[in-house]
Amino acid sequence: GLSGVVFYTSLALLAVNWLSTLVIQIPLHGICELAHSPTAIRRLITTNWIRTLAWSTRGVLVGLLVLDATRV
Repeated sequence: GLSGVVFYTSLALLAVNWLSTLVIQIPLHGICELAHSPTAIRRLITTNWIRTLAWSTRGVLVGLLVLDATRV
């Protein structure tokens, strides 16, 4: 049903967050550790919106699942 779709969508958003962290943010942080890089800093800020949107959306979806599970 709908709760299954919400659950799997929230899992997919979790995967988006982990992949974004692994593939984008960790390498950019590595660049910033080596030297001050305005380009890497800008990319970190810009690409962090991927994680911000995914975490926020996932939070809403998990909240909906909790509300659905606690209905009497």
